[in-house]
Amino acid sequence: MNKDLRKAIKELEEYLEQNPHMKGYQDTIDNILDKAGNDPQKRFEAFNFLLQDNLDELSTELKLLKYKIDEVLK
Repeated sequence: MNKDLRKAIKELEEYLEQNPHMKGYQDTIDNILDKAGNDPQKRFEAFNFLLQDNLDELSTELKLLKYKIDEVLK
């Protein structure tokens, strides 16, 4: 394992220690990437799927928020 990778892993571990609520998200990411194997293309596609899923969820929540704000402002 090279120096940069060791540093990145250490920073991730420190981040998760300071933000334990993020551990579940990291577990999900690790699980998806593990299933994708070592093929960089498959790992990229898996990560893209994860990002798209979260963006879709965020978009839905933003639309709901906009609707609620519009209702309050009527």
